[in-house]
Amino acid sequence: MNSKKRIIRFRKHNFYNIKDPKNIRSVLLESIRDLDIEEKLNEKLLTKFWKELFGNAIINATQKIVLKNKTVIIYIQSSVIKNELLMLREALLIKFKDKFGEEQIKNLLIY
Repeated sequence: MNSKKRIIRFRKHNFYNIKDPKNIRSVLLESIRDLDIEEKLNEKLLTKFWKELFGNAIINATQKIVLKNKTVIIYIQSSVIKNELLMLREALLIKFKDKFGEEQIKNLLIY
């Protein structure tokens, strides 16, 4: 084996050049951005976090959670639950920012 340049082969193609290593996180983030699935992946993570925060009543009343232009939009079926969540809006926004970062989430809307 040549010690100057080692290449791992993946299906007979150059997959990764050891001489120019990147950590796995940067490779994954780059791939996610290239595939244009970053926003959808973040929505899935937001939905999972939403389920960690609340019980079944609120989860069942939640129609969908969308991330658009750094704004989390939560659609709720029940007007009673919606009003309760509107009173907690600022606290929820802080929790989302703590979990996902200030630069990822700027606003929270509840419909």
